Amino acid sequence: MAQRMMGMSTPRCSTRLFDRPAYRPYLVQLPADPTTSKEAAAAVAAAAVLATIDEKTAGEMKVALATYLASIPDGAAKSDGVKLGEAVAVKVLEARRTNGCDAPDAYRPRTTPGVYVPTAITISSM
Repeated sequence: MAQRMMGMSTPRCSTRLFDRPAYRPYLVQLPADPTTSKEAAAAVAAAAVLATIDEKTAGEMKVALATYLASIPDGAAKSDGVKLGEAVAVKVLEARRTNGCDAPDAYRPRTTPGVYVPTAITISSM
């Protein structure tokens, strides 16, 4: 689950939010006013994605987000950042909805603890 959290919460949102022209946008490039709060957008996007991955910590995530957003001055920049973050989260979740992360783990080695199971030889390993 940790790998899924990391992969989904750091989707190169910084490429768009922090105007790094050397990088391509990861999934989405939404139009945003230059005054939009980048911090609010990144925090809301990450929190919204993480809250959907682990329902047990969703409440904690919302509290942490509210605490963080309280440090950003209220205004149009903050509210635009929140809207942008929500839109990015929707796009990330939409793209990852069918990535197979919920597929059953059917691999069960036929061996006993401590006994080596050789890796199958495939064409790509030659």
